[in-house]
Amino acid sequence: MDTVYLQITSGRGPIECCRIVVLVAQEILSDAARQGLNAEIFDYKNSPDFDNASPCPIFVVV
Repeated sequence: MDTVYLQITSGRGPIECCRIVVLVAQEILSDAARQGLNAEIFDYKNSPDFDNASPCPIFVVV
């Protein structure tokens, strides 16, 4: 099976978009698990203007 590296980012959108990045990553991880695929967060960067619990961007390996 091939490995897919996926970057999810809010780009230059408003800071609130970082929350959507987190939600999309969670959905990808959940969907991969339902399909029996191994997926994990490879790396993430915390936004300097947002709380540390909400990373932006996120890199996912499937």
